[in-house]
Amino acid sequence: MNEGNQEFVEIEDYFAKLCRWIPGSGKRKRRQKKVERRVLLGDLTAKMVEKRMSTMPTQTPLLPVGSKAYFRRGNKEILVFEQPPTIRSVAIYNDEKRYQLAFPYVIYVFCLEDGYMPNYRSSIFFRNAPMASMDDKLLVCCMTHAYVEDHRDNIDKRIGAVCMQGNFSTSDPLEKKIVANLGYYWETYFNVESDHNDFFTGLMKMEKVDKSVSSVAAWQRRSEEDPLFALQVPWVDAGITVQQAVDRAFNNELEQEKTPVSRAEQLADIFYQLKEV
Repeated sequence: MNEGNQEFVEIEDYFAKLCRWIPGSGKRKRRQKKVERRVLLGDLTAKMVEKRMSTMPTQTPLLPVGSKAYFRRGNKEILVFEQPPTIRSVAIYNDEKRYQLAFPYVIYVFCLEDGYMPNYRSSIFFRNAPMASMDDKLLVCCMTHAYVEDHRDNIDKRIGAVCMQGNFSTSDPLEKKIVANLGYYWETYFNVESDHNDFFTGLMKMEKVDKSVSSVAAWQRRSEEDPLFALQVPWVDAGITVQQAVDRAFNNELEQEKTPVSRAEQLADIFYQLKEV
């Protein structure tokens, strides 16, 4: 990098200084520090907050029924959504019939970036009771299409992560996007015989936990006997709370490049928007 282009910031008491290294003169040509601009530290931090807030909507969008919490940060929206216990018609790979299976409360953490849903940024979990707090613990959704193990070495492969590819436009209302993705997820075929596309088959893991959901046939029999039996199943603990699932959705390596102030030149630009002192 050219030394003359090296800008940096110094903080001193109540002031912030935008500085630049410039080539020195004389025999030794030792570089010298030049203060390009000095502003009040309070003005600089206030402007940075203003930059962040400018990317947020002026009002919360209309939320679909079942919404439990909504957050927005920069270009990213997070919706925590809950569906109550119900019987779902589930299609299985290589099986002509659909199975009627009882499910507990299903918790979704939908993640949208610039109005669309990136693959495996959203998550799906179970609960045996309705959500009452962001600190509520989550349980593993044992269906394929959702990861049931935590791949900590890859941000896209993590417990509960699910691919949402519903048919919608980025300009559609939030409610339409949620409905489209719910339809996509539950209408697709599930694989319960073997691992598929690196998804770990949750039903195989449930065999040692509860025989009633160790196969789709057993699951359907128990569903016919008791439509609410799924609330008594000891689903595997996901190891995270609702709040942690939300935080995880926000904190990924893609977001850093999209923050309002993430590069030196952006910060330097703010200096020139402020009154010099």
